[in-house]
Amino acid sequence: MGKRDADGRLVLVRLALATLIVALYGLSIFLDVFHFRGMWAFNSGTAASGGEVLLYGCLGIVVGAIGWYANLLFLPGLILFSPGNLQPARWIAVAALLIALSSLLLRELPNGSGLGGATPIASFGLGFYTWLSSLALLAAATFAPL
Repeated sequence: MGKRDADGRLVLVRLALATLIVALYGLSIFLDVFHFRGMWAFNSGTAASGGEVLLYGCLGIVVGAIGWYANLLFLPGLILFSPGNLQPARWIAVAALLIALSSLLLRELPNGSGLGGATPIASFGLGFYTWLSSLALLAAATFAPL
């Protein structure tokens, strides 16, 4: 097997991993991310999907919830990883994962009333762990010899 064949296979492995990472991330948008104790004002429900959190999450910085901002690093990290720019992708992916992990500290989400009210989080949903696993897989893949 020549160098060219090996390089071609590595490209295919990176693209397969990138596809899996995107699939996990995309799936997380449709799954519940948070389950609440009570109703969340943004959707009048007891759960929030990944899509809803993706839509409203940027407002979290007001209350110190920065996990949503990992999404801003996801795409550049993935774009750098796919063709094999592993060093910059590694820094970006690890930063995204660390920022995302801060979401584990959330105990409540603002209810949007403007009165300082918040809806307690009862548990993290499957969508949260799917989202987190997509970021973790991207970070781990940047350390593989691909």
